[in-house]
Amino acid sequence: GDVALTAGLDDSVRIYDGQTGKQKYSLAAHDIVTSQEDGMSLADGNNLLTLGEDGKQLLLYDGTSGEQTGTIELSEQDASVMGRLSGTGDGTYYLVNGQGITVYRENGSIGEQIFDGSRGRMADMDTKVLLQNFLVGAEEDFYGIYWDYNANKTYLCHYYYNGAVSTQTEEELTVYGLYQSSTIEDAVRAFEKARPEISVDYQYAMKEGEEGNPEDYMDALNPQLLNKEGADVLILDDLPVDSYIEKGILEDLTKYGEELVKDGSILENLAQAMKKDGKTYEIPANVSLPVFYGTQEAMDRLESLESAESYLQEQPDGKLVGAAAKEQLAYLLFAVNYAQMWQEDGSLSQENVAKVLELAEKFYENNPSEELEEAWKDYYKVLCTSGNKFSPFNGVGMDELYTQTDLAGVNDVTGISSLGMMCDILKQQEGMTVQDVHGSFLPRNLLGINASSQKKELAKEFISTVLSSEVQETDYQEGMPVRAESLERQGERSEQAEGITQSVSYAGGAVHSFGNPSAQEVDQIVDLIKEADTPLILEHHVRTAFLDCIEQYFGGDVSAEEAAKSMGEKMDLYLSE
Repeated sequence: GDVALTAGLDDSVRIYDGQTGKQKYSLAAHDIVTSQEDGMSLADGNNLLTLGEDGKQLLLYDGTSGEQTGTIELSEQDASVMGRLSGTGDGTYYLVNGQGITVYRENGSIGEQIFDGSRGRMADMDTKVLLQNFLVGAEEDFYGIYWDYNANKTYLCHYYYNGAVSTQTEEELTVYGLYQSSTIEDAVRAFEKARPEISVDYQYAMKEGEEGNPEDYMDALNPQLLNKEGADVLILDDLPVDSYIEKGILEDLTKYGEELVKDGSILENLAQAMKKDGKTYEIPANVSLPVFYGTQEAMDRLESLESAESYLQEQPDGKLVGAAAKEQLAYLLFAVNYAQMWQEDGSLSQENVAKVLELAEKFYENNPSEELEEAWKDYYKVLCTSGNKFSPFNGVGMDELYTQTDLAGVNDVTGISSLGMMCDILKQQEGMTVQDVHGSFLPRNLLGINASSQKKELAKEFISTVLSSEVQETDYQEGMPVRAESLERQGERSEQAEGITQSVSYAGGAVHSFGNPSAQEVDQIVDLIKEADTPLILEHHVRTAFLDCIEQYFGGDVSAEEAAKSMGEKMDLYLSE
């Protein structure tokens, strides 16, 4: 017979003569971006089936002539969603993706979903597994072969109809957060697999990367919570936790937190650091670790405002870190010296904020970057105010440290892959090391329970699922694990993923390629996390006010003192409200 191959170069399906090997004809197909077998093209008997260019139709071709013989309209949930096709040879086709299994027929007009994939391994196709093959069985059953690329494991799943199993759930647990989280979505699937009688309704206000003002959603949420309504489990990132505690909105989880520490679900140092007045109200599912790296001399300059100022006095043309926008430099110095930004009475230290602005301006003049200025305006600034994925320790140039040892590097360790370039630099530059930033960590996916919930035990069970090894050992770049054994395994997991390489270039510079860090390199970071004792939480209203302060100073004729005073007034107003 003839041979059909997909071609990613021109997004086509090519047919070759089985005897001569010569190309007979080419069929237009969808945007083929995979280096694996294209699952959205199928040879079924003498029929060829492929996803159309618009992603909304399946195109049918005669395998002998190459003539199009028909189209099959995809349902709304299947349109433009990559998956895998399988056929039975009689004009019946099955499409499987993260939504489930849908059956389509040559002469049918409507696809019928025969299996809901949202509660099993199939749902993981959107996040952590690759469907390598999907076969139709002889008795209206199906077989799926999945590869979990995070855990490097292969699974064979058998799907069949069982009339004795109810599709109805007995109970519902509600979960709400401002921002979409892959970690929480993974936990929802794991929980529903373990407890099929319970459904989890996970809602979030903003999709990942979506622009918007989180405070608009807070304004809608807060009255619900004050009225003893709202979700059972709250993802507290950027929500006003102190205010919620004061108003009795959050459940006291102190005893439960102690149990989690005892069974290793969370490191004791992290659990202790998150306590407020000796009580636990929020439990982080992940933590990212801000670090300095470079020579000790270069890192010491970043330790405080005083050390940075002293360095400038000694070296008026000195550079502090790699290339960055001046706004990003100010944001970095603000975060590194966050404790110095506040006075004992809780008010803003306008003097130190003004000092941050002036230092950032001077260091930028010594190492300007128009490319990163544009990146700040077009990309980074929005991320600072409309999500929780961008930290002050992101976005600063790193590649200069390959050649310049007088600079300090900064990095926010959100997972194994975020370590690659830093570890590559440390390997190549003798005398460079890595250290934490004043023992700080950035808590992510903060879990709390609504004090008005009638399902508090079920809510605790869900939190325990989030902290289970099944969820904790999947790297979504939302932070490192807080579970003791999962954190310990990070070095081993990094070395298991050998062969994976990254290539990075900053501001049009040289391209640097590197693999995963070694177990020893990862263990060094793990040890720092075990010692971290200070949560660094830049609340949304603080970030917004400081970014306004930056704009006033760098964008107009306002002095640093005047910009800092304006921010101080905003902070005073917020506290009074």
